[in-house]
Amino acid sequence: MSQVPPPAVAMACCTACRRWFVVAPARCPADAAHEILDRPLSGHGVVFSFTVTHQPMRASAGDRVPYATVLVELDEGPRVLAHVDASLPRPAIGQPVLIRAQDDADDPHIPPGAYIATARPRTPEGTP
Repeated sequence: MSQVPPPAVAMACCTACRRWFVVAPARCPADAAHEILDRPLSGHGVVFSFTVTHQPMRASAGDRVPYATVLVELDEGPRVLAHVDASLPRPAIGQPVLIRAQDDADDPHIPPGAYIATARPRTPEGTP
């Protein structure tokens, strides 16, 4: 049985100043001559911050509280918000995680394209 790879994680990045953008601008704010390209990201990072929500945002999500949302600092530098899956029940600052993009087959309460964070085992210093 073959595994389907998780949806790719990518962000726009200026090739000259290396600034990252969640939504690609028409041109780089630093210099309109700079080129902006989508760059694939490893999805590896650490929890920079998190919050736990105890009140459902919609009545249909009442069975999902409490839930956590994490701010992940990716190994490549940018920080992104991500929903937390069941493998990461108690996020902690500095905890290694792997993010992936939500696909349509996942949780109906999370929009397609949103990031999902899963627990990642700690590795020895200097290894990915």
